[in-house]
Amino acid sequence: MATLIRYCLFIAILCCTGHLQAQPKIGITLGVNAYKPSVTHTGNTNFGPTSTGLGLVIGLFAPMPLSKQFFFRPSAELSFRTFKEKRFGNSLSHPINYLDLSLPVVYASAKKGSGLLAGAGPALNFLLNPAYQFYPLKKTDLGLCGLVGYEIPLGFVFSVRYTLGLTNISANSAAATEVKNRVGVVSIGYVF
Repeated sequence: MATLIRYCLFIAILCCTGHLQAQPKIGITLGVNAYKPSVTHTGNTNFGPTSTGLGLVIGLFAPMPLSKQFFFRPSAELSFRTFKEKRFGNSLSHPINYLDLSLPVVYASAKKGSGLLAGAGPALNFLLNPAYQFYPLKKTDLGLCGLVGYEIPLGFVFSVRYTLGLTNISANSAAATEVKNRVGVVSIGYVF
């Protein structure tokens, strides 16, 4: 997994250095995430199913053209997530904060900053808050992200993104045999 993370970061750096001569663009984004991890318990009937929690997302992205209609759009976002579950008959809320690095290649239906957007690519998620009592978690997660959106000529970008965690992030199989991230984001951004 560490090799795959290094490989993805190398590709991101390589793509960024190729566009240093062009006028750089950067965007800011603000949105809401809906987070519901896939949790498999070890047969303990005291743990109930998880339910979706809402959180805030804030970050930066940098669209870099690869061709007339394709561009590389790395982003770094702080994602304040939460999910709820029933445990011993009580409803509990679990806050989890991540730094999300998404590295999608995006297709734009029209050039010059207007039109539909669709893309996909790898996503790296880094846990920011320490593991808590109920679910000790691994610090990194590798996943896939897909996004669709619309950009208007004024520089505003409306988008919906879904990230599917591919790795088991449970650090303690006694608490949960498998935990995988599942998060959807609705956001608005502005490109400078």
